[in-house]
This record gives sequence, structure tokens and C-alpha cells, in this order.
Amino acid sequence: MLVEFRVQNWLSFRDEATLSMVASRERQHKERVPRSQKHKLNLLPIAAIYGGNASGKTNLFLALRFVRRLVVHGTQPDQQIHTIPFLLDEEFAEKPTVFSIQLLAGDDLYEYSFSVTKLAVLEETLASEREGLLFARRNGRPVEWCIEPEDLDRLRFIAQGTRSNQLLLHNLIAQNHDMFRPIFNWFRDTLVTLDPTSRYRKFGRLVGTESEWKEKFEELLRGLDTNIDAIGEEVVPIESLMIPKEILDQELAELAEDQVLAGDIGPDRFTVSYVDGQPIARKLTAIHSSCKGKRVAFGLGMESDGSIRALDLIPAFLQLTELSHPRVYVIDEIGVRFHTHLTRHLLEFYLAACSEESRNQLLFTTHDILQMDQSLLRRDEMWLTERDYQGATTLYSVADFKHRFDKDLRKQYLQGRLGGVPRLGTILK
Repeated sequence: MLVEFRVQNWLSFRDEATLSMVASRERQHKERVPRSQKHKLNLLPIAAIYGGNASGKTNLFLALRFVRRLVVHGTQPDQQIHTIPFLLDEEFAEKPTVFSIQLLAGDDLYEYSFSVTKLAVLEETLASEREGLLFARRNGRPVEWCIEPEDLDRLRFIAQGTRSNQLLLHNLIAQNHDMFRPIFNWFRDTLVTLDPTSRYRKFGRLVGTESEWKEKFEELLRGLDTNIDAIGEEVVPIESLMIPKEILDQELAELAEDQVLAGDIGPDRFTVSYVDGQPIARKLTAIHSSCKGKRVAFGLGMESDGSIRALDLIPAFLQLTELSHPRVYVIDEIGVRFHTHLTRHLLEFYLAACSEESRNQLLFTTHDILQMDQSLLRRDEMWLTERDYQGATTLYSVADFKHRFDKDLRKQYLQGRLGGVPRLGTILK
């Protein structure tokens, strides 16, 4: 689970901004707040981030995505680090970007921090509540190891071979050192970021033999009033995929007999797999019921943008209700192409599965103020971004305002009393 995320000198975040998922003393909806007795932490299961256009909401999302990609995928030799500092102030344009994240991975609480420029990692530290500081990398000096495992010499060797543009955490895993795998796996497997263009490609769970997951998917799809009863597939000529032959041949050459190649072309989703040694292409279809109750297959290109968006978001919400594999989903502009009631339905579906024992979290940015409702969200689960006259973003919680419990937050927000709304100019006549 995410405990806290801090960012400084990243895009519009000039000064340090902190997003905390630690619950306040607010008592509302307390029955659904996950609790870690070992670490004496009550962590929020959800955070909604509001703000005007260009106020910095998406920049916070991009910060978490950047951290994940740098940890999981690393960099190539001589490749620049794709950090973007605050460019509206010449002083900050030359300063490093700083990230710090506290998280629960497995049974331990970690804090991981690093600062980077386009050319190098300047500092990197990792600490755990159980063992204290594990390592510290500062200003090009040799890595300071604060632990004494049996293979300390090997750790030092890996550290010496870590490139200046590379995170030590990434290289430790690349060199098959499993001591730090729990925190690496959190970034790789637990933290998931989705933007409005993200596509779901694991179609195998939606077609073929009936499964509990497929049934839940289709039940939720019907519940969103998409008029789609089920998801199917049909065999199509492989040439109809309109994939350049040289690219398709290369992909098929690397495809094993038991593997499935999945992709999308516009709204259409397809799979290619080998059957009796021959590549067979299939396209996903949406099954509707005719006036006489017959099943009619529509190509996904015939569906509305909202229905396509539902196909991509529903798997995230199904995973968020699974207790066996905790996830932290960060979704940018959750309400894109969605009626506000559909967004509400998905949020209520997720929150109904939250309890003291659950370990999933959902963070999302939105302009949908109808979700700014205390019957749905606690005040400490609602956040605002606001850009000042210098173009710098500040991030703060609605819980910072000492309003009465029964106040209409939507009305106060629209009146500008909470900030985080556009400052509109005069309309020219």
C-alpha cells in the first residue's frame, strides 16, 4: 500500500508537495479503512484529486508513473533520464528533481527516495522500519551500506558497477540480488498507472471457457448500462489486422506455441495464437441481444467511446476487489467519456469491497464534482491542486479546511472557497 508520496521540482511542482494516504482522525466511513496493527497505521483506500485545467493533477500522476518506470525499466547506457524540472524559474531549471515514497510491501514498511537530473542520479536512499537505513548513495561517493549480510562484498561490487544514470535499486534486481525484490516487486506488480489512452490486453480472461472472473466482468459491464451482454471473439483473416508484414512476421517468429499475441488497432482488440502450427487471428466482439432475444456480435468499432472505456477500466476495478493480490491503481481522468453515474457505480463497487483487512488502493484525478460527496468520500480522501500566479502547483487535502461535517463541499468548491478552481478572465464581447 502507498503510505506517502512526495515530489519536488517536477513539471509544475516547484516546491515539495506531499500526498498522504494516512487517515486522519475523521470517523466517517471508518469501517472501510485498512488497518496495519503491526505498523500502527490506518491507510485510506482511495484518494480523489481535483483541480482546474492545467493545475497539476496529471503532473502528480506522471510523477508516480515516472518513478515506477525508472525503478522497473531503468535506463540504457548514455541515455538521458527523462526528468522535467520546473522550467518557469531559471533557478529550479538547473536543480535536481526529488522523489520520496513510503510504502507497505509484504510485511515491512519502506521509505525510498532519490534525486535526479537529466544526466545522473545524485542521491538514492532506501530504509525499512525493521532494519533502518539499508543503503545511501550520495553525490557520486561510494554507496554506504548500513547492513551486514553475508554477501556484502557482492553488494558493493554491484554498486560499483551501477551507472551514474541508473538507480541502484533497479541494478540490484537486474543482477539477481533478491534481498531487495519485495520493494521492486511493489513497483512492478502492485503499482499500476492508467491514463485515458491505456488499453487492457489480457483478453484471454474474457473469452473462451467460462470463469468466475469473466462472469464478474460481464455482470459489471451490464451494470454500467452499456447494452452489452457478453464478450466474444471471432476468427478473422490475419491480413485484416492491417499489420505490416515484416512486423507481424517478426512477432510471430518470437511467439511460442502456447503464447498469445494481443494488441489493438483503433477500438478493435485482437489476438493471434498458433493452432495446429498455423497462426490464427481473432477479434474481440461485443454480444448484444436482438429484439427476438438472439445473440448478435458487434465489432468493438461499433461501440460507443464510453463502452470502450468501460472495457478498459472494469478489469482494474475487478483487481481492486481481489484480496489475494493487492494493487495500487493510479488513474488519470477517471471520468473521461463516462457519465457521472457510471463513475459513481464503479467507485461504490470498489469501496464496498474495502475493509480493515483489504490492502488495495485507488487514486484518481477527476473534474467530476458530483463525486465530491461525503456520503461517498471522506474529506481526507479528497485532494485539490491549485496553480499560483508563478505557475507553481500546490497540493492539499480538503481535510485541511475546518468546515462543519454537514457542509456542502461541492457548493463551497464551486464558489472557490476551497481553491482548486479555474481563474477565468473576462469574456470579450
